[in-house]
Amino acid sequence: MIRKLFVLLLLLFIYILPLLNPNHVQACDCAVPETANEALEKASAVFMGEVMRIREEKIIGEPHDVALISVSEIWKGLENSQVEVYTDWSSCQFSFEVGREYLLYPYENNGRLHVIDCGRSAKVNEAQDDLLELGQGEEPRIIVHLEKELEDNQVYLMMILVVLIFAILVIIISILRYNRKRN
Repeated sequence: MIRKLFVLLLLLFIYILPLLNPNHVQACDCAVPETANEALEKASAVFMGEVMRIREEKIIGEPHDVALISVSEIWKGLENSQVEVYTDWSSCQFSFEVGREYLLYPYENNGRLHVIDCGRSAKVNEAQDDLLELGQGEEPRIIVHLEKELEDNQVYLMMILVVLIFAILVIIISILRYNRKRN
């Protein structure tokens, strides 16, 4: 009886242990800067722009939303007219909507701009005080077309897929013909 109880507890422990992995536990650090200028100092970039597209991407196995943003005004850290901003799927996830305009204060992590929900980043219509405090920003200096690059990559991947399917069909037909001749 004690042995069965021990085995049961051991199995329960083995199944519960992965759920307690501290690498997957994340909580928001919600030390929100009190002013827009304080947030400007702390952020890697500060800009305003409209979300053109949202896609999903896994980074080190963790899902993220990646928003492609058409930048209209810049206060810090950017020159390009378009940028990708990441937010992870956690309690800190920032909710982007296609077609909405945002004032963003992202931080840089591994060469990517990230934004979380508990900061000063917000929809433009909810960030009017910040916009007044920040004053006039600058227009992007470098015009880029990231959406075109994404579309070109998709076309390239489709071409590779078509070639692979064609090659597999040729191999299958060749094997079938060889087997018919042998029989």
